[in-house]
Amino acid sequence: ERGCLLSHKAIRDAVADGPDPFAAIFEDDIHISGRLGAFLREVERFDGLEDFADLIKFETTGDLITLSPRPTSGLPGFPLHDLLSTHYGTAGYLISRRGAKILSAAAESKVMLADHIFIAEEFRSLGLKVLQAVPGLVMQDQYGYREGLEFLGFDRTVEQDPSSRLRSRDLSMPALLSREARRFGLS
Repeated sequence: ERGCLLSHKAIRDAVADGPDPFAAIFEDDIHISGRLGAFLREVERFDGLEDFADLIKFETTGDLITLSPRPTSGLPGFPLHDLLSTHYGTAGYLISRRGAKILSAAAESKVMLADHIFIAEEFRSLGLKVLQAVPGLVMQDQYGYREGLEFLGFDRTVEQDPSSRLRSRDLSMPALLSREARRFGLS
């Protein structure tokens, strides 16, 4: 968690001080939709995107989330809806320079795990405008095996034997609590 937090913070700091209005951030354990390239090309062509979005999440986890009923904006072929609920994960998102500055300043006064930027109460309290690309365009490996990547239109880009991954749902409650306590240094 610390490594993930610090790498996302370093990227956000670089974006905040950089010349580009947006930067795309990807984690290394993702599966990519064949439509991602077209989405990023449309983002580059779209003038003024930074005026109405601080973060654009293009990850899906397969979990239910709440979005605005109608798109806030649409890149041709890629509706962008207001994200109205928490949607964990930082596997793939666009961040604006303004959003990066807000998150960099917030990191000076409080510590948030990397994916806490997508907790509704957090992004609202910081005044961040967060949109969700529909359908999602990247998925972390851990969710891909659960959901069935090919069914969702994703290519398998991470090679892994699914039987080698120990998932939380495969652990007993005492084993899960013990693992989480060790992770956070509580035992």
